Amino acid sequence: MQACSGAAVRGSVQQPIWTKGSNFIPKGSSVVGFPQHVKVNSMKACRCSCIEGGLVTGRPPSSVFVPEIGGNGSNFVDHGLSEADPEVRSIIDKEKERQFKSLELIASENFTSRAVMEAVGSCLTNKYSEGLPGKRYYGGNEYIDELETLCQQRALEAFQVDGKKWGVDVQPLSCSPANFEVYTAILKPHDRLMIADAVGAFLMMDMAHISGLVAASVVANPFEYCDIVTTATHKRS
Repeated sequence: MQACSGAAVRGSVQQPIWTKGSNFIPKGSSVVGFPQHVKVNSMKACRCSCIEGGLVTGRPPSSVFVPEIGGNGSNFVDHGLSEADPEVRSIIDKEKERQFKSLELIASENFTSRAVMEAVGSCLTNKYSEGLPGKRYYGGNEYIDELETLCQQRALEAFQVDGKKWGVDVQPLSCSPANFEVYTAILKPHDRLMIADAVGAFLMMDMAHISGLVAASVVANPFEYCDIVTTATHKRS
């Protein structure tokens, strides 16, 4: 956990964590593969070619065919799930039917909208984007950064939270890792969660089940009292 603009910011678009304060400190205290040789015969762009190679470990050379991608007579076909893996497609279809015919009363589950399905099933899933916006381990994350920053801004707006006082983390996958992230950031081994002000401790609230009511200003706003607030988008009331 690092501090940014007076608020701790770190690490799914699903589970925001808001933190208030300068740092997670107690109140009152200031990563040589195997060498190989490769022989290439008549290698041409976008054409099937034979590559002969063998490791220096003594294994006999083998032939590998590189498929042509694109153009006429292409050998590369991006099959849909029904063709690529009908068994998995069948299981998904059965689950969809179960959801349609069943009554779900589990608070931590929801029926995802088409728009969300389009987003999570988009090309975004191809990108490796560890780290924070502007501080990724890999290149090519400029639009991932843009999207994550947008999500952070929308989270602050949804709960009428001042971005100068609070930072928001939208990367945790679900509530459990979100809360665990907070615990590991502010607690030392054998520390306990207690009555906050009386012992100079941090006050944290998991508002997942009432976040919708908080956003609608129907119930008291935990941001007025807490140092850290966590929630989940799919549990909003």
